[in-house]
Amino acid sequence: FQAGADRKQALRDLGLPAGRILVGHVGTLKPWHGTDDLAQCLIGSLQRDERLGALVVGDGPGLPLLRSEVDRSGLTGRFTFTGAVDADRVPVLVAACRIMVALYPDRGEETFYFSPLKVMEAMAAGRPVVATRLGQIAEVVRDGVDGLLVEPGDREAARAAVLALAGDPDRCRTMGLAAEERCRKHFSWTAAAGRILGVAREVQGHD
Repeated sequence: FQAGADRKQALRDLGLPAGRILVGHVGTLKPWHGTDDLAQCLIGSLQRDERLGALVVGDGPGLPLLRSEVDRSGLTGRFTFTGAVDADRVPVLVAACRIMVALYPDRGEETFYFSPLKVMEAMAAGRPVVATRLGQIAEVVRDGVDGLLVEPGDREAARAAVLALAGDPDRCRTMGLAAEERCRKHFSWTAAAGRILGVAREVQGHD
């Protein structure tokens, strides 16, 4: 991801006004991506702040439901759906957004584990993420520092978090910079390789 990409240029490329505050989501829109919670969070946020727009990048079984909810809300003109896109286009689309959202649902699995790559990618692009406090997300996103965490299924808290960031551009920018720095230091391939080499040296030292 190219951190610090120009947001205004990215908005122009999408045919959107430079003053639009985009809230984005990238994913395959499958059940475990919390499509219903995402729909209600985005719709509720846009209803409360007319400056906001939503960008949904990806395709999947949850897309018809999401589109249907948007149509019923009367906010179709403020939503942009890209469908599936090539991977090399995703950084530009994320750059158009000021805030990213990742609302994974609680699947009731005590040993639930996943690598939240979409969250890390958004952070690497310098965008704060509103995400659920679930699995490894709480280890990646520092609540109040480089993103905001909400409990799974708490749509009102998710909307409040989005609106709080949208209403405070300085805080949003500070969180985005912190997110970018955290990813560079801890979640880049270079950082991962360093941790692997460290483990290998430690194991070698015990031989």
